[in-house]
This record gives sequence, C-alpha cells and structure tokens, in this order.
Amino acid sequence: LQALDVQHNLFDEFPSCLPHMEGLQCLRIDSNSLTSIPAVIKSLYNLREFSIAHNMLTHVPSNLGSLKHLVKLDVSYNQIFTLPSSIVWCSRLNTLLANHNRLVKLPEKIGHLFTLKEINIQCNRLSYLPASVMLMDLKVFKGKFTTELINL
Repeated sequence: LQALDVQHNLFDEFPSCLPHMEGLQCLRIDSNSLTSIPAVIKSLYNLREFSIAHNMLTHVPSNLGSLKHLVKLDVSYNQIFTLPSSIVWCSRLNTLLANHNRLVKLPEKIGHLFTLKEINIQCNRLSYLPASVMLMDLKVFKGKFTTELINL
C-alpha cells in the first residue's frame, strides 16, 4: 500500500495498522479527532506526503524530522503552538502548510530547509520570524511578512 486516505472519519487516535505500513508514501488523515501524532510515525520512513489538517493537535513530535523523504506536510487547522526544530532534518520538504494554528514561533533554523518552496503560516500568533527565513528561496509565502517581524 502506497497511499492511505482516511479523511473525514471519527479517528481519535492513529489507526494501529500504520506502523506496519513501511511502504506508505502518502497519508491523509485530515478532518478527524486526533489530538496527537504517535512516536511510531518514524516507522513510516518512505512517507512523502503527510496531511493531518483539521484535527485537534497541539504539538508535532520531534521524531517527525526522521521522515527524510517527506515532501509535503500539512498540519493546518489544528491548535499547534510550535513546530519541532527537527523539522529542518526533512531535507526534501517542498511544501509546509501550518496556517490556522496557534503558532507563537517557528524553528530558528527553518531557513535551512533549502528545498522549501511554499510555506503558509497565516492566522497564527507569530510575533516575529527567525532571521533564517531570509535564506529561503520561496515561490509562495503566505503570512504576515514585514521587516519588523524578522528577528535579526
């Protein structure tokens, strides 16, 4: 199985079969009632697209950084306060959608995601952007972006 789409269901925890799906490349588990991402997410090392939008997450585990093949991450419309600094280890990440959360800060080295082309951080609680954002070669940036927000 390479793709699993279980959007718009009543999951309040991750399906127990997921850790055994090492070949999974696309996981869409949007619009459920999930409150956390279990540590076993690291066993999905071939995952390229992970969409867990419209749930009730408050954090993203640090071991998400072990997903080296991840190209797209959508954690939008949750209640997340911060993204783990390990996200910069997702060296192939092209798209990061984290809009409509409660983010108060971004990882200081987020600009080291050199493959990132699209980031959406609209509708959060950010008061500044890390200076490393200036290193990014973004095609699409959605978020309040003024020089006053950059922490130099």
